[in-house]
Amino acid sequence: MGQRILSIAAHRVTIVIVRILIAVVGVTSGLLAYFAILDSTAVGLKLGTGIGGGVLAVLTFISWFCDDAAKRIKETAAKTLEEELSAERIRIATATNGAFLPTLNSLQQLATMDLPDRRSELSGFRQEVIDRASDLLQNDAPRIAYFRVENLLAPSRVMRPKPVSQKNRTDEFTTLFDESNPDHAEVWSLIDELDSAVLRTDVDLPGRDYRCFVSAPVRAGGMAFGMLTANTLEAEGLSREDRDNIVVMARMLAAAEGLSLSTTERRSILQVSESRSTMKEEGGAA
Repeated sequence: MGQRILSIAAHRVTIVIVRILIAVVGVTSGLLAYFAILDSTAVGLKLGTGIGGGVLAVLTFISWFCDDAAKRIKETAAKTLEEELSAERIRIATATNGAFLPTLNSLQQLATMDLPDRRSELSGFRQEVIDRASDLLQNDAPRIAYFRVENLLAPSRVMRPKPVSQKNRTDEFTTLFDESNPDHAEVWSLIDELDSAVLRTDVDLPGRDYRCFVSAPVRAGGMAFGMLTANTLEAEGLSREDRDNIVVMARMLAAAEGLSLSTTERRSILQVSESRSTMKEEGGAA
């Protein structure tokens, strides 16, 4: 692509130079023709006029040729770029489907099990989601974790990073998110209220090695189970596509969490969630 750009630039420069020469030769030929008309006996003037006309024709052809060549190179480059983008879209779609389909199959199998079996398989499914999500990230050194609420019925909830998956990283998740801590309010708003994910780039937090992160709520049917989060060492290490993939994985994780609950447990969790929402609204109104 770079060579094509240079080639187009070279043709454009040549066209400019040739057109300047055309203007110069054209003016010169015109003057010679004018003087030849005034003095019909001046053979040199007539000869100069003829030569000037021939040079002008050659320069005009060169200008046309370079302009046409530049257009053809530009069209070829555009076509090649479109082909490369199409191939990249196919590659991404294939990789994405390859990561999603096995997890969806596992979720389908989970749905057909009895409740006790679902609960016994849930831990493995959580780890599978984390690993698959890590594979989807377009980064060489991602770190991802499922911050899961330890007790959904607790008045003040706590989230810890379990399970975790990381590649080419030595730093670890150390934060424990406590609902009673005012500094963690944004995180709890994320899992209770947001439908999508939060993507932050170029972050600089004290004591943290990562510079970019994405976090998505793991929530279903009004029940907030936790947060799926990933980070990278680079300030622009995650893309919008990474964010969208994390959202999909978080929703699959939420579906599995919901399947592991009994009807009685769901009702109790929803009651607590509604009470918590009411308290927040009343506190906000105050």
